[in-house]
Amino acid sequence: MNDNRPEKAASRDKKFSVLSRKRLVIAVLIAVLAAVFAGVFVYAGTYSRVYPNTYIGSTKVSGLTYDKLKEIIDNDSDAIKIPDKLTFELNDDSISISSEEISLEPDTDKTAALAMGSRAGKGIFKRAITYFGSLFGKSKINPEFKYDEEKLCKIISDFAEKYETPPVDASYEINGNELTIIKGHGGKAVDMDAMYSKLQKSLLSGNNPAIKLSLVDAEGEELNLDKFYEEITSPAADAYYTRLEDGSIAVVPERPQIKVSKDAIKKALDSDKERVTLTVKTSPAQIKKADLESKMFCGTMGSWTSYFTASNKERSANVALSASKINGKVLLPGETFSYDNTVGPRTTQNGFKYAGVYINNKVEQGIGGGICQTSSTLYSAVLYANLEIVSRTSHSLPVSYMPAGQDATISEGYIDFKFRNNTNYPVKIDAHVNGGSITCNIIGTPVSGQKVVINNTTTAVYEPKIEVVTDASIPVGYKKTVTGSKGSAVSSTRTVYQNGTVVKTEKLTRSVYNSTPTTVTVNPDDKDKPIDSLTEYSAEAFAPAPQQQEMENAPAESPSEPSSEEAEKSEENFTEV
Repeated sequence: MNDNRPEKAASRDKKFSVLSRKRLVIAVLIAVLAAVFAGVFVYAGTYSRVYPNTYIGSTKVSGLTYDKLKEIIDNDSDAIKIPDKLTFELNDDSISISSEEISLEPDTDKTAALAMGSRAGKGIFKRAITYFGSLFGKSKINPEFKYDEEKLCKIISDFAEKYETPPVDASYEINGNELTIIKGHGGKAVDMDAMYSKLQKSLLSGNNPAIKLSLVDAEGEELNLDKFYEEITSPAADAYYTRLEDGSIAVVPERPQIKVSKDAIKKALDSDKERVTLTVKTSPAQIKKADLESKMFCGTMGSWTSYFTASNKERSANVALSASKINGKVLLPGETFSYDNTVGPRTTQNGFKYAGVYINNKVEQGIGGGICQTSSTLYSAVLYANLEIVSRTSHSLPVSYMPAGQDATISEGYIDFKFRNNTNYPVKIDAHVNGGSITCNIIGTPVSGQKVVINNTTTAVYEPKIEVVTDASIPVGYKKTVTGSKGSAVSSTRTVYQNGTVVKTEKLTRSVYNSTPTTVTVNPDDKDKPIDSLTEYSAEAFAPAPQQQEMENAPAESPSEPSSEEAEKSEENFTEV
């Protein structure tokens, strides 16, 4: 018997081997294709240049980097054309405006963002789809432009003013017992939204056609019956002060209460007449506009003057600069003034100079030295104006230009002088420097018969401590003493009199002034000896004998008196700044 099973098995193994190899090749091809596709997809999704087939005007910008694209937008006239002038027409009239006049130029950033496909916020998948889509179609980018809209709007408004009819808002007037209702009417105005749209199209056209302006209805504000009736019949409103956008102060007029039927108001609003006058009953307001205007800034409420050495140029400049920054500041009733915020950062860029300041109970050079004299002078003026003190701190050491208890120190962002206008009228700061003096006035509405008295009482005295230091140049058995200054605590009160009668007594913030130590310098060998046993050192006593003069009859040289300027500088070393 012929058995061929081994041959059949071998044939099957051979066929299986061929099939396996085919499957392997296919798997490898699929993996390669997948890797290629993934690579292309990642490339497309992370592509950082302008997409293919992208144009701005007639300029192809495909493949450009962001920086190169911005350069093309700014400089290629084929990509974006800026006309020399723009022409606007209204009715039979026209006006031409130069591009320079309104600062017309390409909006580089917005146009570049459009050309880059506005990729911010898109994921890699969407960016890849956008990239592949750009391969099959041309993309034309409409450039964006920027210009001075405020200036263009004013030019157009001035040009079209003679063709416009301003709308009149509905309003009302009260004259005694007569209520006049002005119903108002609409008007005509240039359609600015349409103008901006036509301007964009004109710029994109490339040939800069004239921009035709159009007039649209401009409606005036109508009176709502319910709201209007509720307003005029509500309780009378007093006149009051308000601050305008430019910072100036104005008085809002009073409004009386009107007593009239709602039907009468409805009949007036339904009338064909533009102005309708009704006879009504009124209840007047208590505070009138004329009264507030007559009392505003009518006198000086408080004033103080302090003095400084004008020859110290840097410190004097700081006093004058800080005075100019607070001068003219107005507070409405209830508002609070901050000296620190008003004067602003003390930097050389802001005009402040280096001068003496108190640092750790010592006088050292610092930026803005002298502005505390302004705040202290203002504090005293505010005290006598009987305004509310919100925050005030005394100096660490006494100052020579102000009574103890009436100074106010400042430390930027840390210590501030604040006061509040607790009156019913505006107050204004008047601060000015004249030579070697600074005066602060509080201008407002003085109270007739009022008098303010400030009392400063020293409640404690602090003797200076003694500090012993060594110096080998001092002879043994001697000492050199530099006397310090005493410190003190001061209690202050403000008493207000009205026609001679005390109406208020208030305790002000306590003032504490530190002492400065007395320094005793001794030889190192004497550091453990009682200082009272040492003799006061005099440099003249240990000076070498003068050499014999060639001329025995030569007159002896007498010491010269210090100049007035030197005397002032010597005194300034002890002046608080």
